[in-house]
Amino acid sequence: MQFKLNNQDIPLRFVQKPRARRISITIKPFHGILVGVPPGLSVNEAQRFVEMKRKWIQKALDKTSEQERKFTIFTENTYFVTRNHELCIERTDGERIRGKIENRKIRIFVPHGIDIKNDVVQLSIRKGIEMAWAKEANEMLPARIMALAKEHGLFFNKLTIKNVKSKWGSCTGRNDIVLSIHLVRLPDILIDYVLLHELVHTIHKNHGPAFWSMLHKLTGDSHGLDDQLNHFSIRMY
Repeated sequence: MQFKLNNQDIPLRFVQKPRARRISITIKPFHGILVGVPPGLSVNEAQRFVEMKRKWIQKALDKTSEQERKFTIFTENTYFVTRNHELCIERTDGERIRGKIENRKIRIFVPHGIDIKNDVVQLSIRKGIEMAWAKEANEMLPARIMALAKEHGLFFNKLTIKNVKSKWGSCTGRNDIVLSIHLVRLPDILIDYVLLHELVHTIHKNHGPAFWSMLHKLTGDSHGLDDQLNHFSIRMY
């Protein structure tokens, strides 16, 4: 089904939700509009509810459209590089999509006859890219945070590097530091800023005045660097 909005047809799906108590509307980039319908409610009633929410849907679609423009739709001609790797999408006579990292290349093999823009292919490409980021992060970040810790006389307990997409880094009460592999997408000055941010949390556990004072002393411009960091998004690439 399609939802007509500003002369555009937006994909609209109604899905029965056995445990739902009310109608829900979910709008995500590239997925159109998903309407959850609780038991005992007809699709016609759900459609009327959607019409009542037209203004809200418009605002939500405007937001997701902005997000969609930031996403890369990969094709065989897309030029995409990480710090040390280049994406190469190759056609193959095989029957399944495969990916591997070798010789500074992210090689994604896609069988002939499968559309590159297919969601499964796009997900496979992104997984390959994230494999490269994970490799680069594990090669770069441990040595860099150790150097900064030594330089400033700071200490942490354990370092973990993960594919975290909610934050660049975190520090626990036990001074265990977790860093996102996506840090390697940032300029070096912002990588150092995040590492120092987490190292300062080994001393100050909240974002109070003492925390910002120390971070500013170590970075020279903590608020300016924080503003720069806010222009980057982990989820968008």
